[in-house]
Amino acid sequence: MKIDWNIIEQRNISGVEISTYRTESNGISGIFDFAIIFNSYDSRSLEYANLFSSKQFSNSLLLNFKSKKVIKRDNYKKNLKELTRISNKVIEYSNSLDIFDYRNNINIILSLIPKEVIFNGAKWFIDITGIPNIYLLSLFKRFKKIFPSPELYLLNVSGDYQANDGKVHKHFSEGISRDIYIPYYEGEPNFSKPWNYIFLLGFEGERSLSILKKCDPDFCNVIVADPGYANNYKELALKQNECFLKELSLKDEDLSYIDVGKIIDVYDKIDQIKTNLKSEMNICIVPLGSKPHALGAGIYALIHPEISIMYQIPQKYYLKEIKRGKYMWLYKIK
Repeated sequence: MKIDWNIIEQRNISGVEISTYRTESNGISGIFDFAIIFNSYDSRSLEYANLFSSKQFSNSLLLNFKSKKVIKRDNYKKNLKELTRISNKVIEYSNSLDIFDYRNNINIILSLIPKEVIFNGAKWFIDITGIPNIYLLSLFKRFKKIFPSPELYLLNVSGDYQANDGKVHKHFSEGISRDIYIPYYEGEPNFSKPWNYIFLLGFEGERSLSILKKCDPDFCNVIVADPGYANNYKELALKQNECFLKELSLKDEDLSYIDVGKIIDVYDKIDQIKTNLKSEMNICIVPLGSKPHALGAGIYALIHPEISIMYQIPQKYYLKEIKRGKYMWLYKIK
């Protein structure tokens, strides 16, 4: 499949072929055997439809989490209309998924995948723009464990976090329920050994600080997106995590900065951290930032199953209008 986007990184890592593409406006050609679209509140989650012509998906699945918001219902109608145009067949699963029922929802999604789209060389497109990291990583690992495993094409549309009132969106969830390992990323911890936590920071500094204080890891490393989705992304992330960084006595030179869209660079940094450990430790990754950074962590833990990945369950997810930013990224993972 030819992709007329700028390729910004490419490598085969332990048999997993990874390519990262970036564009501002180009479409996607070719036929996909299956597509998964998650209905969302923000308008950028509808951008995928502008990338495709008629009937490029043989099969597609449209998923929707429970919500009473009118805009979300309107977006569902738009998604259904677009998928009917793009797909030969659309499977709908609407308004019965509780977003917090993670394991059950993942099993439901797996059960909805048509058997005819699982074959050698199958190509699946998934828009990951509007879903929490816990779904992205859990489904990614399960899809990679399918035999034969499909070629995955994951789309992430950057966001413009400047709200209509001039303020910047910094909070995407409310409250803290509990901390869990992401399903299928429990790792293989040896509780007699020390813990090294790797924090992938975003804008929600109260979450990083909460996990730090509750889990009290022996050692910590920090990765921040730079360049980010916007010019001030790094500064906002550092400001929002100021208390967390002070608690660790970390200065700017102690942090690692990686392009917001580069998953291989995230993989390499985690590998470097692991290689440089002076003794055997348990490693737990905490993805609190961008989806590409979380995906890089997921690929690392896929290849190194001893690694754990933590997720903090909020009491509530915020539904906010996030318009698309400058770039879109497409991740081909085979």
